[in-house]
Amino acid sequence: MVAILVLSGCSSLPWSAESAASNEIDWLSSHGAPIPLEANELKPSAYVEVGGSELSKAIELLRHSKVVGLEGDIELFSSARNRLVGRRFFLLRAKKDDIEGSYSVFLANGQALVLYSHLGGCGDETKSALVVASEAPIVQVFGGCSSGM
Repeated sequence: MVAILVLSGCSSLPWSAESAASNEIDWLSSHGAPIPLEANELKPSAYVEVGGSELSKAIELLRHSKVVGLEGDIELFSSARNRLVGRRFFLLRAKKDDIEGSYSVFLANGQALVLYSHLGGCGDETKSALVVASEAPIVQVFGGCSSGM
Protein backbone atom coordinates (compact mmCIF):
# COMPACT_ATOMS: atom_id res chain seq x y z
CA MET A 1 0.00 0.00 0.00
CA VAL A 2 1.29 3.43 -0.92
CA ALA A 3 0.15 6.56 0.89
CA ILE A 4 0.58 9.95 -0.67
CA LEU A 5 0.43 13.13 1.34
CA VAL A 6 -0.19 16.30 -0.62
CA LEU A 7 0.42 19.66 0.95
CA SER A 8 -0.44 22.93 -0.65
CA GLY A 9 0.72 26.30 0.50
CA CYS A 10 0.54 29.97 -0.16
CA SER A 11 2.43 33.07 0.69
CA SER A 12 0.67 36.34 1.25
CA LEU A 13 1.29 38.86 -1.46
CA PRO A 14 -2.19 40.32 -1.80
CA TRP A 15 -2.28 43.82 -3.17
CA SER A 16 -5.46 45.76 -3.41
CA ALA A 17 -6.50 49.38 -3.46
CA GLU A 18 -7.93 48.83 0.03
CA SER A 19 -4.67 47.60 1.52
CA ALA A 20 -2.65 50.31 -0.22
CA ALA A 21 -5.02 52.96 1.09
CA SER A 22 -4.69 51.65 4.63
CA ASN A 23 -0.87 51.62 4.34
CA GLU A 24 -0.76 47.97 5.50
CA ILE A 25 1.16 47.06 2.34
CA ASP A 26 3.85 49.49 3.49
CA TRP A 27 4.15 47.89 6.94
CA LEU A 28 5.89 44.79 5.56
CA SER A 29 6.10 43.30 2.10
CA SER A 30 7.57 40.10 0.73
CA HIS A 31 8.25 41.63 -2.69
CA GLY A 32 11.96 41.19 -3.43
CA ALA A 33 12.48 38.94 -0.40
CA PRO A 34 15.39 36.51 -0.38
CA ILE A 35 14.55 32.84 -0.83
CA PRO A 36 14.29 31.20 2.62
CA LEU A 37 17.04 28.62 2.92
CA GLU A 38 17.20 26.22 5.84
CA ALA A 39 20.85 27.15 6.39
CA ASN A 40 19.79 30.78 7.01
CA GLU A 41 16.98 30.03 9.45
CA LEU A 42 17.46 31.42 12.94
CA LYS A 43 16.74 29.18 15.90
CA PRO A 44 13.49 30.12 17.68
CA SER A 45 15.58 30.97 20.74
CA ALA A 46 17.05 33.93 18.77
CA TYR A 47 13.78 35.88 18.52
CA VAL A 48 10.64 36.64 20.48
CA GLU A 49 7.31 38.14 19.47
CA VAL A 50 6.49 41.46 21.10
CA GLY A 51 3.08 41.20 22.68
CA GLY A 52 0.64 42.76 25.07
CA SER A 53 1.22 46.36 26.10
CA GLU A 54 4.72 46.30 24.58
CA LEU A 55 3.33 45.94 21.04
CA SER A 56 2.11 49.56 20.86
CA LYS A 57 5.63 50.71 21.91
CA ALA A 58 7.15 48.54 19.20
CA ILE A 59 4.79 49.80 16.49
CA GLU A 60 5.61 53.37 17.48
CA LEU A 61 9.37 52.70 17.29
CA LEU A 62 8.89 51.04 13.89
CA ARG A 63 6.74 53.87 12.54
CA HIS A 64 9.39 55.09 10.07
CA SER A 65 11.61 52.03 9.63
CA LYS A 66 11.14 48.29 9.14
CA VAL A 67 14.04 47.55 11.48
CA VAL A 68 15.42 49.41 14.50
CA GLY A 69 18.66 48.60 16.31
CA LEU A 70 17.77 48.46 20.00
CA GLU A 71 21.21 48.72 21.61
CA GLY A 72 20.35 49.77 25.19
CA ASP A 73 16.62 49.92 24.41
CA ILE A 74 16.22 46.16 24.93
CA GLU A 75 15.08 47.16 28.42
CA LEU A 76 11.85 48.47 26.83
CA PHE A 77 10.81 44.91 26.01
CA SER A 78 10.82 42.77 29.14
CA SER A 79 9.61 39.66 27.28
CA ALA A 80 12.69 39.82 25.04
CA ARG A 81 15.11 40.89 27.77
CA ASN A 82 14.21 37.83 29.84
CA ARG A 83 14.40 35.29 26.99
CA LEU A 84 17.09 36.40 24.52
CA VAL A 85 20.84 36.12 24.88
CA GLY A 86 23.24 38.30 22.94
CA ARG A 87 24.81 41.71 22.67
CA ARG A 88 22.97 43.11 19.62
CA PHE A 89 19.20 43.26 19.37
CA PHE A 90 16.95 44.44 16.58
CA LEU A 91 13.26 45.27 16.53
CA LEU A 92 11.67 44.05 13.29
CA ARG A 93 8.30 44.61 11.71
CA ALA A 94 6.25 41.45 11.32
CA LYS A 95 2.74 40.43 10.28
CA LYS A 96 0.36 37.83 11.64
CA ASP A 97 -3.29 36.91 11.43
CA ASP A 98 -5.82 35.67 13.97
CA ILE A 99 -5.00 31.97 13.48
CA GLU A 100 -2.61 30.30 15.95
CA GLY A 101 0.75 29.96 14.24
CA SER A 102 4.47 30.48 14.64
CA TYR A 103 7.19 32.67 13.22
CA SER A 104 10.22 31.63 11.20
CA VAL A 105 13.05 34.09 10.67
CA PHE A 106 15.66 33.76 7.93
CA LEU A 107 18.72 36.01 7.91
CA ALA A 108 21.35 36.43 5.18
CA ASN A 109 23.45 39.37 4.04
CA GLY A 110 21.68 41.85 6.30
CA GLN A 111 18.24 40.86 4.99
CA ALA A 112 15.66 39.24 7.25
CA LEU A 113 12.61 37.33 6.05
CA VAL A 114 9.92 36.96 8.74
CA LEU A 115 7.16 34.45 7.97
CA TYR A 116 4.11 33.75 10.11
CA SER A 117 3.04 30.17 9.36
CA HIS A 118 0.13 27.87 10.14
CA LEU A 119 -2.18 25.32 8.56
CA GLY A 120 -5.13 26.71 6.62
CA GLY A 121 -5.44 29.88 4.60
CA CYS A 122 -4.05 33.23 5.70
CA GLY A 123 -6.61 35.56 7.25
CA ASP A 124 -6.57 39.33 7.57
CA GLU A 125 -3.07 40.35 8.54
CA THR A 126 -2.28 42.72 11.39
CA LYS A 127 0.87 44.51 12.46
CA SER A 128 3.21 42.67 14.75
CA ALA A 129 6.85 42.94 15.81
CA LEU A 130 9.75 40.71 16.83
CA VAL A 131 12.89 41.33 18.81
CA VAL A 132 15.79 39.42 17.24
CA ALA A 133 19.21 38.74 18.75
CA SER A 134 21.81 38.86 15.98
CA GLU A 135 25.49 39.71 15.95
CA ALA A 136 25.17 40.42 12.21
CA PRO A 137 23.49 43.71 11.32
CA ILE A 138 19.94 43.61 9.96
CA VAL A 139 19.27 46.38 7.46
CA GLN A 140 16.25 45.18 5.50
CA VAL A 141 13.13 43.20 6.48
CA PHE A 142 10.59 41.32 4.37
CA GLY A 143 7.72 39.13 5.47
CA GLY A 144 4.17 37.92 5.45
CA CYS A 145 1.98 34.92 6.10
CA SER A 146 2.79 31.44 4.86
CA SER A 147 0.21 28.70 5.18
CA GLY A 148 -0.23 25.06 4.21
CA MET A 149 -3.35 23.11 3.47
